[in-house]
Amino acid sequence: MCGEIVGLSGDVDGGSVAPGFAERLGQAIDAAGGVRVAMKVTGISDSQLRRYIGGDSEPSISKLCAIAGFAGVSLRWLVYGQGAVLSDDQIRGNVLASDDTIQVPILDIRAAAGAGSINGDAAELGRAPFSRAFFRHHGVSPEAAQLIRSCGVSMVPTIADRALVMVDRLGRDVVDGDIYVVSLGDEVRIKRLHKSISGKITLKSDNGDKRLFPDEELSVADSRDLRVHGRAFWTERAL
Repeated sequence: MCGEIVGLSGDVDGGSVAPGFAERLGQAIDAAGGVRVAMKVTGISDSQLRRYIGGDSEPSISKLCAIAGFAGVSLRWLVYGQGAVLSDDQIRGNVLASDDTIQVPILDIRAAAGAGSINGDAAELGRAPFSRAFFRHHGVSPEAAQLIRSCGVSMVPTIADRALVMVDRLGRDVVDGDIYVVSLGDEVRIKRLHKSISGKITLKSDNGDKRLFPDEELSVADSRDLRVHGRAFWTERAL
């Protein structure tokens, strides 16, 4: 994992980490079980971890590797904010878990944040660990959570192309303006939904280029036929 970072050596003090590092670090540690679990697994003291999370100090390369390995996140994402948040080890399920950890299934579904994508039966690609505190914070039942991957740029900047998205399968009642995984026929989509008084649903993209990604107002009949699979509430950050 440490080999994925090029150009860093020794400490990363002096501005080598990208803006938002402390926030990414806090998210990663929280999702993997919290500071207490991180302390036990990495051997880094509670006070030192909290200084990192608070932005008062920056870890050495060895400590960064230990934290990324514990949390199962990509070191490049942790340091630079680039690429996917989950490492290959986390997707394969090779990350240490604690009693406070929920293993969330990663399904082989490409939900289109674009023009639509036809999907077959969803196989499980792996599982990723998230803490129970993470689900309490979001008000989501862990058993109802699934991870899928987006496909397309219509929801940029909110959801990046190929980003992992966590879905609450119990969140099927449409709240105006929230993001949902939906389908009409075999097309699985990730869109922001708006519901009119008449019952019509409009699928909206967050991409500002409305020439490429115009709003899609469904007829009353199509609005009734629209399947809402769940509410998207996290995509490598909270939505």
